[in-house]
Amino acid sequence: MGSLIGIGAGLLIALGTHLPGFFLTRLLDEYEFRSYDSRMKAKAAGTEEASIDSIVIIDIEQNSIDDLGNFKDWPHAYHGQLIDVVSSGDPRAILFDVIFDPEETFDYDLIHALTEEHPPEDTLLQRVTRQFLWSNDPERFVQSTAASGKVVHALVFENADSANFLYPMETEPDGYAYQGHILDLPEDQARHLPTAERLGNTHVALLSAARRTGSANFPQDPDGITRRAPTAIYFKGPGHVYPSLSMAAVMDILGIPADGFHYDFDRGILSLSDTTGKVIREIPIDDQGRLYVNYYGYYKTFYYLPYSYCFNPDMLPPEYWKDRVAIVGSSLPGLMDLRNTPVQETFAGVEIHANVINSILHNQFVRLSSPRWSLLAIVLISWLLGVLTSIPQRTILSLPVPLVLAGAWVVFAYSQFLNHLTMWPVIRPVVSLGATFLGVFLYNYLVVEKDKRFLKSTFSTYIAPELIDQMYEQKQEPKLGGDSGIKTAYFTDIQ
Repeated sequence: MGSLIGIGAGLLIALGTHLPGFFLTRLLDEYEFRSYDSRMKAKAAGTEEASIDSIVIIDIEQNSIDDLGNFKDWPHAYHGQLIDVVSSGDPRAILFDVIFDPEETFDYDLIHALTEEHPPEDTLLQRVTRQFLWSNDPERFVQSTAASGKVVHALVFENADSANFLYPMETEPDGYAYQGHILDLPEDQARHLPTAERLGNTHVALLSAARRTGSANFPQDPDGITRRAPTAIYFKGPGHVYPSLSMAAVMDILGIPADGFHYDFDRGILSLSDTTGKVIREIPIDDQGRLYVNYYGYYKTFYYLPYSYCFNPDMLPPEYWKDRVAIVGSSLPGLMDLRNTPVQETFAGVEIHANVINSILHNQFVRLSSPRWSLLAIVLISWLLGVLTSIPQRTILSLPVPLVLAGAWVVFAYSQFLNHLTMWPVIRPVVSLGATFLGVFLYNYLVVEKDKRFLKSTFSTYIAPELIDQMYEQKQEPKLGGDSGIKTAYFTDIQ
Protein backbone atom coordinates (compact mmCIF):
# COMPACT_ATOMS: atom_id res chain seq x y z
CA MET A 1 0.00 0.00 0.00
CA GLY A 2 2.89 2.36 0.72
CA SER A 3 4.11 2.10 -2.87
CA LEU A 4 0.65 3.01 -4.20
CA ILE A 5 0.46 5.98 -1.85
CA GLY A 6 3.89 7.12 -3.08
CA ILE A 7 2.90 6.87 -6.73
CA GLY A 8 -0.35 8.73 -6.07
CA ALA A 9 1.36 11.51 -4.14
CA GLY A 10 4.03 11.86 -6.82
CA LEU A 11 1.48 12.15 -9.61
CA LEU A 12 -0.64 14.60 -7.63
CA ILE A 13 2.26 16.94 -6.91
CA ALA A 14 3.99 16.60 -10.28
CA LEU A 15 0.87 17.07 -12.40
CA GLY A 16 -1.66 18.79 -10.17
CA THR A 17 0.59 21.66 -9.14
CA HIS A 18 1.13 22.70 -12.76
CA LEU A 19 -2.56 23.30 -13.39
CA PRO A 20 -3.39 26.99 -13.93
CA GLY A 21 -5.45 28.35 -11.07
CA PHE A 22 -4.60 25.56 -8.63
CA PHE A 23 -3.78 27.20 -5.31
CA LEU A 24 -0.47 25.36 -4.93
CA THR A 25 0.81 26.09 -8.43
CA ARG A 26 1.85 29.69 -7.89
CA LEU A 27 3.17 28.99 -4.39
CA LEU A 28 5.39 26.11 -5.50
CA ASP A 29 6.54 28.04 -8.57
CA GLU A 30 7.64 30.88 -6.30
CA TYR A 31 9.68 28.54 -4.13
CA GLU A 32 11.11 26.78 -7.20
CA PHE A 33 12.33 30.20 -8.36
CA ARG A 34 13.95 30.74 -4.97
CA SER A 35 15.71 27.40 -5.20
CA TYR A 36 16.89 28.40 -8.68
CA ASP A 37 18.21 31.68 -7.26
CA SER A 38 20.18 29.89 -4.56
CA ARG A 39 21.74 27.56 -7.13
CA MET A 40 22.65 30.43 -9.45
CA LYS A 41 24.14 32.36 -6.54
CA ALA A 42 26.19 29.32 -5.51
CA LYS A 43 27.46 28.97 -9.08
CA ALA A 44 28.37 32.65 -9.32
CA ALA A 45 30.14 32.76 -5.96
CA GLY A 46 33.37 31.29 -7.27
CA THR A 47 33.90 33.80 -10.10
CA GLU A 48 36.42 36.60 -9.67
CA GLU A 49 35.69 40.23 -10.49
CA ALA A 50 36.70 41.39 -14.00
CA SER A 51 37.52 37.81 -14.98
CA ILE A 52 35.79 38.04 -18.38
CA ASP A 53 37.29 40.65 -20.71
CA SER A 54 36.12 39.39 -24.11
CA ILE A 55 33.05 41.57 -23.53
CA VAL A 56 33.89 45.04 -22.23
CA ILE A 57 31.33 47.33 -20.64
CA ILE A 58 31.96 51.00 -21.37
CA ASP A 59 30.46 52.40 -18.21
CA ILE A 60 28.85 55.80 -17.85
CA GLU A 61 29.89 56.06 -14.21
CA GLN A 62 30.67 58.80 -11.73
CA ASN A 63 34.22 59.53 -12.94
CA SER A 64 32.92 60.08 -16.46
CA ILE A 65 30.24 62.40 -15.13
CA ASP A 66 32.90 64.33 -13.21
CA ASP A 67 35.06 64.60 -16.34
CA LEU A 68 32.40 65.32 -18.97
CA GLY A 69 29.54 66.84 -16.98
CA ASN A 70 25.93 65.81 -16.54
CA PHE A 71 25.13 62.92 -18.87
CA LYS A 72 22.00 64.57 -20.21
CA ASP A 73 24.12 67.54 -21.27
CA TRP A 74 26.65 65.49 -23.21
CA PRO A 75 26.68 66.38 -26.91
CA HIS A 76 25.83 63.39 -29.08
CA ALA A 77 29.11 64.01 -30.85
CA TYR A 78 30.80 62.44 -27.80
CA HIS A 79 29.17 59.13 -28.68
CA GLY A 80 30.23 59.57 -32.28
CA GLN A 81 33.81 60.03 -31.13
CA LEU A 82 33.53 56.95 -28.93
CA ILE A 83 32.31 54.90 -31.89
CA ASP A 84 35.19 56.15 -34.03
CA VAL A 85 37.76 55.27 -31.36
CA VAL A 86 36.39 51.79 -30.66
CA SER A 87 35.67 50.98 -34.31
CA SER A 88 39.26 51.72 -35.24
CA GLY A 89 40.26 48.58 -33.32
CA ASP A 90 37.91 46.26 -35.28
CA PRO A 91 35.63 45.02 -32.47
CA ARG A 92 33.08 42.27 -33.03
CA ALA A 93 30.19 44.59 -32.15
CA ILE A 94 29.38 47.88 -30.40
CA LEU A 95 26.10 47.96 -28.47
CA PHE A 96 24.40 50.98 -26.95
CA ASP A 97 22.17 50.04 -24.03
CA VAL A 98 21.02 53.66 -23.92
CA ILE A 99 17.92 55.28 -25.42
CA PHE A 100 18.57 58.55 -27.25
CA ASP A 101 16.19 61.35 -28.19
CA PRO A 102 17.05 63.87 -30.91
CA GLU A 103 19.53 66.38 -29.57
CA GLU A 104 18.71 69.99 -28.84
CA THR A 105 21.02 71.87 -31.24
CA PHE A 106 20.19 75.53 -30.63
CA ASP A 107 23.71 76.50 -29.45
CA TYR A 108 25.37 74.58 -32.25
CA ASP A 109 23.08 76.02 -34.92
CA LEU A 110 23.57 79.55 -33.60
CA ILE A 111 27.36 79.39 -33.53
CA HIS A 112 27.45 77.61 -36.87
CA ALA A 113 25.28 80.30 -38.45
CA LEU A 114 27.32 83.13 -36.94
CA THR A 115 30.55 81.51 -38.07
CA GLU A 116 29.25 81.07 -41.59
CA GLU A 117 28.07 84.67 -41.78
CA HIS A 118 30.91 86.32 -39.85
CA PRO A 119 34.00 84.09 -39.70
CA PRO A 120 36.21 85.06 -36.74
CA GLU A 121 39.42 86.83 -37.70
CA ASP A 122 41.36 85.94 -34.58
CA THR A 123 43.34 82.70 -35.04
CA LEU A 124 42.72 81.46 -31.52
CA LEU A 125 39.01 82.19 -31.80
CA GLN A 126 38.90 80.34 -35.11
CA ARG A 127 40.53 77.29 -33.51
CA VAL A 128 38.17 77.34 -30.52
CA THR A 129 35.15 77.77 -32.77
CA ARG A 130 36.15 74.88 -35.02
CA GLN A 131 36.78 72.71 -31.95
CA PHE A 132 33.36 73.55 -30.55
CA LEU A 133 31.59 72.81 -33.82
CA TRP A 134 33.51 69.56 -34.28
CA SER A 135 32.87 68.29 -30.75
CA ASN A 136 29.19 69.30 -30.80
CA ASP A 137 28.21 68.31 -34.33
CA PRO A 138 24.78 66.65 -33.89
CA GLU A 139 25.24 64.68 -37.10
CA ARG A 140 28.46 63.04 -36.00
CA PHE A 141 26.74 60.40 -33.87
CA VAL A 142 24.55 59.31 -36.78
CA GLN A 143 27.42 59.45 -39.26
CA SER A 144 29.76 57.45 -37.02
CA THR A 145 27.03 54.88 -36.40
CA ALA A 146 26.56 54.39 -40.13
CA ALA A 147 30.29 54.40 -40.93
CA SER A 148 31.16 51.81 -38.29
CA GLY A 149 28.83 49.12 -39.61
CA LYS A 150 29.00 47.36 -36.23
CA VAL A 151 26.77 49.49 -34.02
CA VAL A 152 23.61 48.03 -32.48
CA HIS A 153 21.20 50.52 -30.92
CA ALA A 154 18.59 49.76 -28.29
CA LEU A 155 14.84 49.86 -28.86
CA VAL A 156 12.36 50.39 -26.05
CA PHE A 157 8.97 48.75 -26.51
CA GLU A 158 5.91 49.73 -24.52
CA ASN A 159 2.26 48.87 -24.14
CA ALA A 160 -0.51 51.32 -24.88
CA ASP A 161 -1.71 53.66 -22.14
CA SER A 162 -4.86 55.43 -23.24
CA ALA A 163 -5.04 57.36 -19.95
CA ASN A 164 -1.88 59.19 -21.04
CA PHE A 165 -2.93 59.31 -24.70
CA LEU A 166 -0.40 56.64 -25.69
CA TYR A 167 -2.37 54.58 -28.16
CA PRO A 168 -1.32 51.41 -30.00
CA MET A 169 0.88 52.10 -33.02
CA GLU A 170 0.02 50.57 -36.37
CA THR A 171 3.51 50.99 -37.77
CA GLU A 172 7.01 52.14 -36.86
CA PRO A 173 7.68 55.88 -36.36
CA ASP A 174 7.92 57.88 -39.58
CA GLY A 175 11.40 57.96 -41.00
CA TYR A 176 12.66 54.78 -39.36
CA ALA A 177 14.18 52.49 -42.01
CA TYR A 178 13.45 49.31 -40.09
CA GLN A 179 13.50 46.83 -42.97
CA GLY A 180 16.99 45.52 -42.25
CA HIS A 181 16.34 45.17 -38.53
CA ILE A 182 13.33 42.86 -38.31
CA LEU A 183 13.26 39.06 -38.29
CA ASP A 184 11.58 36.93 -40.92
CA LEU A 185 9.45 34.77 -38.66
CA PRO A 186 6.19 32.90 -39.32
CA GLU A 187 3.12 34.39 -37.68
CA ASP A 188 2.35 31.25 -35.65
CA GLN A 189 5.77 31.46 -33.99
CA ALA A 190 5.73 35.24 -33.57
CA ARG A 191 2.51 35.21 -31.55
CA HIS A 192 4.14 33.16 -28.79
CA LEU A 193 6.69 35.91 -28.13
CA PRO A 194 6.30 38.80 -25.68
CA THR A 195 4.20 41.46 -27.39
CA ALA A 196 4.36 45.24 -27.47
CA GLU A 197 1.99 47.87 -28.82
CA ARG A 198 4.30 50.87 -29.04
CA LEU A 199 7.88 51.72 -29.97
CA GLY A 200 9.14 54.47 -27.68
CA ASN A 201 12.24 55.60 -29.60
CA THR A 202 12.16 59.03 -31.23
CA HIS A 203 15.66 59.38 -32.75
CA VAL A 204 14.73 57.56 -35.95
CA ALA A 205 17.74 58.83 -37.91
CA LEU A 206 20.06 57.17 -35.40
CA LEU A 207 18.11 53.90 -35.53
CA SER A 208 18.12 53.91 -39.33
CA ALA A 209 21.91 54.37 -39.39
CA ALA A 210 22.54 51.38 -37.09
CA ARG A 211 23.73 48.03 -38.39
CA ARG A 212 21.00 46.47 -36.30
CA THR A 213 18.60 47.40 -33.53
CA GLY A 214 17.25 45.28 -30.71
CA SER A 215 14.91 45.41 -27.77
CA ALA A 216 16.52 46.36 -24.46
CA ASN A 217 13.43 45.30 -22.46
CA PHE A 218 13.99 42.91 -19.54
CA PRO A 219 10.64 41.74 -18.16
CA GLN A 220 10.69 40.70 -14.52
CA ASP A 221 9.15 37.69 -12.86
CA PRO A 222 6.21 38.38 -10.50
CA ASP A 223 8.60 38.75 -7.56
CA GLY A 224 10.55 41.50 -9.36
CA ILE A 225 13.64 39.43 -10.20
CA THR A 226 15.15 39.24 -13.69
CA ARG A 227 15.79 35.56 -14.37
CA ARG A 228 14.86 35.35 -18.04
CA ALA A 229 15.67 37.44 -21.09
CA PRO A 230 13.56 37.66 -24.26
CA THR A 231 15.14 36.56 -27.50
CA ALA A 232 12.71 38.63 -29.59
CA ILE A 233 9.69 40.95 -29.28
CA TYR A 234 6.53 40.86 -31.38
CA PHE A 235 5.50 44.41 -32.34
CA LYS A 236 1.79 43.80 -32.59
CA GLY A 237 0.61 46.72 -34.76
CA PRO A 238 2.72 46.18 -37.88
CA GLY A 239 3.22 42.48 -37.08
CA HIS A 240 7.01 42.77 -37.04
CA VAL A 241 9.45 40.80 -34.89
CA TYR A 242 12.56 42.48 -33.51
CA PRO A 243 15.42 40.60 -31.87
CA SER A 244 16.59 41.52 -28.40
CA LEU A 245 19.61 43.81 -28.17
CA SER A 246 21.84 40.85 -27.28
CA MET A 247 20.48 38.66 -30.08
CA ALA A 248 20.90 41.47 -32.62
CA ALA A 249 24.61 41.63 -31.82
CA VAL A 250 24.96 37.85 -31.89
CA MET A 251 23.33 37.70 -35.33
CA ASP A 252 26.26 39.51 -36.94
CA ILE A 253 28.92 37.78 -34.85
CA LEU A 254 27.65 34.28 -35.69
CA GLY A 255 26.37 35.10 -39.17
CA ILE A 256 22.66 34.56 -38.50
CA PRO A 257 20.38 35.99 -41.22
CA ALA A 258 16.93 37.46 -40.61
CA ASP A 259 15.30 34.12 -41.48
CA GLY A 260 17.71 32.11 -39.32
CA PHE A 261 15.43 31.93 -36.26
CA HIS A 262 13.22 28.88 -35.74
CA TYR A 263 11.19 28.52 -32.55
CA ASP A 264 10.09 25.02 -31.56
CA PHE A 265 7.84 25.70 -28.59
CA ASP A 266 6.90 22.04 -28.22
CA ARG A 267 10.54 21.12 -27.56
CA GLY A 268 11.40 24.44 -25.92
CA ILE A 269 14.24 25.16 -28.36
CA LEU A 270 15.24 28.19 -30.45
CA SER A 271 17.43 27.08 -33.35
CA LEU A 272 19.78 29.62 -34.93
CA SER A 273 20.91 28.81 -38.47
CA ASP A 274 23.54 30.47 -40.62
CA THR A 275 23.15 31.47 -44.27
CA THR A 276 23.70 27.86 -45.39
CA GLY A 277 20.89 26.60 -43.18
CA LYS A 278 23.24 24.88 -40.74
CA VAL A 279 22.03 25.02 -37.14
CA ILE A 280 24.84 26.50 -35.06
CA ARG A 281 23.01 27.13 -31.77
CA GLU A 282 20.09 25.50 -29.99
CA ILE A 283 18.94 27.75 -27.18
CA PRO A 284 16.60 26.42 -24.46
CA ILE A 285 13.55 28.70 -24.17
CA ASP A 286 10.29 28.89 -22.25
CA ASP A 287 6.79 29.17 -23.70
CA GLN A 288 7.39 32.84 -24.60
CA GLY A 289 10.74 32.35 -26.28
CA ARG A 290 12.73 33.61 -23.28
CA LEU A 291 15.99 32.07 -22.12
CA TYR A 292 17.17 31.75 -18.55
CA VAL A 293 20.10 34.11 -18.06
CA ASN A 294 23.31 32.29 -17.25
CA TYR A 295 24.84 34.68 -14.72
CA TYR A 296 28.58 34.07 -14.78
CA GLY A 297 29.21 35.90 -11.54
CA TYR A 298 28.33 38.85 -9.38
CA TYR A 299 28.29 42.47 -10.48
CA LYS A 300 31.45 43.43 -12.42
CA THR A 301 32.38 39.91 -13.42
CA PHE A 302 32.82 41.44 -16.87
CA TYR A 303 35.46 44.05 -17.51
CA TYR A 304 34.31 47.64 -16.92
CA LEU A 305 36.03 50.69 -18.36
CA PRO A 306 34.98 54.31 -17.69
CA TYR A 307 33.32 56.01 -20.65
CA SER A 308 35.69 58.98 -20.40
CA TYR A 309 38.65 56.58 -20.60
CA CYS A 310 37.41 54.90 -23.79
CA PHE A 311 36.25 58.20 -25.25
CA ASN A 312 39.82 59.49 -25.28
CA PRO A 313 41.78 58.09 -28.26
CA ASP A 314 45.06 58.54 -26.39
CA MET A 315 44.15 56.28 -23.47
CA LEU A 316 43.85 52.89 -25.18
CA PRO A 317 45.58 51.57 -28.28
CA PRO A 318 43.05 50.71 -31.03
CA GLU A 319 44.14 47.07 -31.11
CA TYR A 320 42.75 46.63 -27.59
CA TRP A 321 39.26 46.38 -29.10
CA LYS A 322 40.22 43.69 -31.59
CA ASP A 323 37.65 40.84 -31.48
CA ARG A 324 36.00 42.23 -28.36
CA VAL A 325 32.36 43.14 -27.85
CA ALA A 326 31.84 46.65 -26.45
CA ILE A 327 28.60 47.50 -24.65
CA VAL A 328 27.89 51.09 -23.69
CA GLY A 329 25.69 51.40 -20.62
CA SER A 330 25.54 52.77 -17.11
CA SER A 331 25.92 51.49 -13.57
CA LEU A 332 24.80 54.78 -12.03
CA PRO A 333 21.60 54.56 -9.94
CA GLY A 334 20.42 57.89 -11.33
CA LEU A 335 20.19 56.53 -14.88
CA MET A 336 17.65 53.90 -13.80
CA ASP A 337 19.22 50.75 -15.22
CA LEU A 338 19.77 48.70 -12.07
CA ARG A 339 17.97 45.35 -11.78
CA ASN A 340 17.21 42.77 -9.13
CA THR A 341 18.75 39.45 -10.19
CA PRO A 342 19.20 35.98 -8.67
CA VAL A 343 22.83 36.74 -7.79
CA GLN A 344 22.44 40.29 -6.44
CA GLU A 345 19.64 42.68 -5.58
CA THR A 346 21.44 45.57 -7.32
CA PHE A 347 22.87 44.59 -10.69
CA ALA A 348 23.61 46.75 -13.73
CA GLY A 349 21.21 46.00 -16.57
CA VAL A 350 24.00 46.41 -19.11
CA GLU A 351 25.81 43.44 -17.57
CA ILE A 352 22.75 41.25 -18.06
CA HIS A 353 23.21 41.81 -21.80
CA ALA A 354 26.86 40.84 -21.38
CA ASN A 355 25.88 37.59 -19.65
CA VAL A 356 23.38 36.72 -22.39
CA ILE A 357 25.85 37.42 -25.20
CA ASN A 358 28.62 35.46 -23.52
CA SER A 359 26.26 32.55 -22.93
CA ILE A 360 25.25 32.39 -26.60
CA LEU A 361 28.76 32.82 -27.96
CA HIS A 362 30.09 30.03 -25.73
CA ASN A 363 27.01 27.81 -26.09
CA GLN A 364 26.49 27.65 -22.32
CA PHE A 365 22.81 27.69 -21.42
CA VAL A 366 20.67 26.99 -18.40
CA ARG A 367 18.45 24.06 -19.34
CA LEU A 368 15.32 22.94 -17.57
CA SER A 369 15.08 19.22 -17.02
CA SER A 370 12.63 17.49 -19.33
CA PRO A 371 9.06 17.56 -17.93
CA ARG A 372 8.87 13.83 -18.60
CA TRP A 373 12.05 13.08 -16.67
CA SER A 374 11.02 15.42 -13.86
CA LEU A 375 7.69 13.61 -13.55
CA LEU A 376 9.41 10.23 -13.56
CA ALA A 377 11.90 11.34 -10.91
CA ILE A 378 9.19 12.68 -8.59
CA VAL A 379 7.08 9.53 -8.91
CA LEU A 380 10.10 7.25 -8.48
CA ILE A 381 11.43 8.80 -5.27
CA SER A 382 7.89 9.00 -3.86
CA TRP A 383 7.35 5.31 -4.65
CA LEU A 384 10.68 4.44 -3.02
CA LEU A 385 9.74 6.35 0.12
CA GLY A 386 6.35 4.63 0.21
CA VAL A 387 8.04 1.23 0.11
CA LEU A 388 10.64 2.08 2.75
CA THR A 389 8.19 3.65 5.19
CA SER A 390 5.96 0.57 5.02
CA ILE A 391 8.67 -1.70 6.42
CA PRO A 392 8.73 -0.59 10.10
CA GLN A 393 5.71 -1.58 12.19
CA ARG A 394 5.38 2.03 13.31
CA THR A 395 5.62 4.66 10.56
CA ILE A 396 7.11 7.25 12.88
CA LEU A 397 10.23 5.10 13.18
CA SER A 398 10.92 5.70 9.46
CA LEU A 399 11.01 9.50 9.86
CA PRO A 400 14.73 9.74 8.95
CA VAL A 401 14.03 8.10 5.57
CA PRO A 402 12.21 11.06 3.90
CA LEU A 403 14.76 13.44 5.38
CA VAL A 404 17.62 11.44 3.87
CA LEU A 405 15.87 11.14 0.50
CA ALA A 406 15.06 14.86 0.43
CA GLY A 407 18.65 15.75 1.27
CA ALA A 408 19.98 13.39 -1.38
CA TRP A 409 17.70 14.89 -4.01
CA VAL A 410 18.73 18.45 -3.13
CA VAL A 411 22.40 17.47 -3.41
CA PHE A 412 21.70 15.84 -6.79
CA ALA A 413 19.82 18.90 -8.10
CA TYR A 414 22.54 21.30 -6.99
CA SER A 415 25.32 19.17 -8.47
CA GLN A 416 23.48 18.91 -11.78
CA PHE A 417 23.13 22.68 -11.94
CA LEU A 418 26.66 23.52 -10.85
CA ASN A 419 28.25 20.97 -13.19
CA HIS A 420 25.88 20.87 -16.16
CA LEU A 421 23.59 23.94 -15.83
CA THR A 422 20.60 21.58 -15.76
CA MET A 423 17.82 22.82 -13.52
CA TRP A 424 15.91 19.96 -11.90
CA PRO A 425 12.93 20.80 -9.69
CA VAL A 426 13.68 20.83 -5.97
CA ILE A 427 10.54 21.98 -4.20
CA ARG A 428 8.04 19.65 -5.85
CA PRO A 429 10.05 16.47 -5.16
CA VAL A 430 10.50 17.49 -1.52
CA VAL A 431 6.79 18.29 -1.17
CA SER A 432 5.97 14.96 -2.81
CA LEU A 433 8.15 13.14 -0.27
CA GLY A 434 6.37 14.94 2.54
CA ALA A 435 2.97 14.07 1.07
CA THR A 436 3.98 10.42 0.71
CA PHE A 437 5.18 10.14 4.29
CA LEU A 438 2.05 11.85 5.58
CA GLY A 439 -0.13 9.58 3.43
CA VAL A 440 1.51 6.40 4.71
CA PHE A 441 1.32 7.66 8.29
CA LEU A 442 -2.38 8.49 8.02
CA TYR A 443 -3.14 5.19 6.31
CA ASN A 444 -1.41 3.26 9.08
CA TYR A 445 -3.11 5.30 11.77
CA LEU A 446 -6.62 5.29 10.34
CA VAL A 447 -6.69 1.82 8.77
CA VAL A 448 -3.90 -0.48 9.89
CA GLU A 449 -3.76 0.62 13.52
CA LYS A 450 -7.54 0.77 13.85
CA ASP A 451 -7.95 -2.98 14.41
CA LYS A 452 -5.05 -3.08 16.84
CA ARG A 453 -6.54 -0.25 18.87
CA PHE A 454 -9.87 -2.13 18.97
CA LEU A 455 -8.23 -5.31 20.26
CA LYS A 456 -6.30 -3.43 22.91
CA SER A 457 -9.30 -1.48 24.11
CA THR A 458 -11.35 -4.70 24.30
CA PHE A 459 -8.90 -7.21 25.80
CA SER A 460 -6.12 -5.19 27.41
CA THR A 461 -7.70 -5.51 30.89
CA TYR A 462 -7.16 -9.26 31.02
CA ILE A 463 -4.75 -10.13 28.18
CA ALA A 464 -1.13 -9.06 28.04
CA PRO A 465 -0.40 -6.33 25.42
CA GLU A 466 2.28 -8.54 23.88
CA LEU A 467 -0.30 -11.25 23.28
CA ILE A 468 -2.64 -8.75 21.60
CA ASP A 469 0.18 -7.65 19.27
CA GLN A 470 0.84 -11.30 18.46
CA MET A 471 -2.85 -11.89 17.69
CA TYR A 472 -2.91 -8.90 15.34
CA GLU A 473 0.32 -9.66 13.51
CA GLN A 474 -0.39 -13.39 13.04
CA LYS A 475 -4.06 -12.75 12.22
CA GLN A 476 -5.17 -15.79 14.30
CA GLU A 477 -6.30 -16.64 17.79
CA PRO A 478 -3.59 -17.57 20.30
CA LYS A 479 -3.17 -21.27 20.97
CA LEU A 480 -2.55 -22.90 24.31
CA GLY A 481 1.01 -23.93 24.91
CA GLY A 482 3.33 -24.61 27.83
CA ASP A 483 4.81 -27.78 29.44
CA SER A 484 3.05 -30.80 30.94
CA GLY A 485 4.11 -31.80 34.44
CA ILE A 486 3.36 -31.81 38.16
CA LYS A 487 3.01 -28.24 39.40
CA THR A 488 2.30 -26.73 42.78
CA ALA A 489 0.02 -23.75 43.26
CA TYR A 490 0.05 -21.92 46.56
CA PHE A 491 -2.77 -19.57 47.53
CA THR A 492 -2.83 -17.45 50.64
CA ASP A 493 -4.98 -14.75 52.04
CA ILE A 494 -3.28 -12.41 54.45
CA GLN A 495 -5.48 -10.17 56.55
